[in-house]
Amino acid sequence: MTSDYEVILRNGERKFTALSNFHEKDVFCKPSERKWNRIVLFLHGFPDNNKSFSELRHYLKDEFGRKDQPLFLSPAMRGYEPSSQGNDSEYGLHQISTDIYAWIEQLKNGQNIPVHLVGHDWGALCSFKAASNWPGLITSMACLAIPYLANIRIWELLYYCPEQLYLSSYMLTMQSSLIYTKKLLGADGGDYLADLWGYWSPTWNIPSSALEDVKYTLRQPGVVDGATAYYRCMFKPLAFSDRRWPVDFDYTPTLILGGSEDGCMSRRLYDLEKRKLKDVKTARVKLMPGIGHFLHREDPQKVAQSIGEWFAIHK
Repeated sequence: MTSDYEVILRNGERKFTALSNFHEKDVFCKPSERKWNRIVLFLHGFPDNNKSFSELRHYLKDEFGRKDQPLFLSPAMRGYEPSSQGNDSEYGLHQISTDIYAWIEQLKNGQNIPVHLVGHDWGALCSFKAASNWPGLITSMACLAIPYLANIRIWELLYYCPEQLYLSSYMLTMQSSLIYTKKLLGADGGDYLADLWGYWSPTWNIPSSALEDVKYTLRQPGVVDGATAYYRCMFKPLAFSDRRWPVDFDYTPTLILGGSEDGCMSRRLYDLEKRKLKDVKTARVKLMPGIGHFLHREDPQKVAQSIGEWFAIHK
C-alpha cells in the first residue's frame, strides 16, 4: 500500500491533517526540488474519514504509470478534527469549497500544476461546488456516489425517482443533536453505523476494522457535531447558494461514478443523468455493477481503473 505521511493543509486559521504519499518537506519545497508533477486530492464523505481512500490510492498510483509522479493527499474534511471546526453555521458547501481552493493555492504556490479531485459523497458535492465556483481551477475530477443532481428539477426527481425521498430520510436524523448524538455515539452507535453502511452497500462484506476506525473518528471532540452540520447547513431556508453547484464541464471534465446497488442514491438518478449529459463530451456517467455507496472501498481496483482512464484523457 501507499506509504502515508501527515501533511498540514490550511485555510486561514483552520488546519487540516492530510495523509500523503510524500513527506511534508517534499510537499512544500522549491519547484526545482519537487518530486511530483500533479496533485490529486481525495475528499471523503459521511460517515467516513480520510483513511477511506488507502486502497484506491494504491491502485490509482499504478494507473498513472512511471512518467507521472502524482502527489496524493487525503485531507480530513472540515469538522473532522478540532483544528478545523467552527460553529454550526460554518459547514455550508460554499464555505467548505473555500477549503479546497485554499489547499490548491497552498500546494501550487503560483506554479502551473495539474490538479485532480476524487470526491466521495459529501466530498463529491464539495468537488462540484469548487468546480462551480472556480472554473478552470481543477484539471479534471471524479465524483463518486453523487450523480451531480444540479441539473435535475424537483418535479423530475419526484416523477423519475420518488424512492429517493425515502433513501434520503436519514438526513432528518442529522438535524437534532438529541437524535444523532445518541445514534452515532450512544451504546448502539456501532449498530447504527453498521446498519447505515450495510443498507447503503448491501453486497459489501464490511471489515470491522474500517467500521471501528470511523467510530473512533466520530468520538473525537466536536467531530460528530461538525460531521453532521453539513446536513443542517444544506437545509437552512435561506442557503440558496449551497443548493446550487452548476459545473461547466468544458472547464472541469468530470467522471460521475455510482454503484448499481447503492442504498443511499437511487440508480434511476444515474440513468436520468446519463440522458441529460449524453451530449456533453467532457462529462461521463458510469454505473458500476454489483457494488454500493462505498464503491471505492468495495472495489478499489475497478474504481481506480475508471478514474485512471478518465484522468489520462483529461490531464
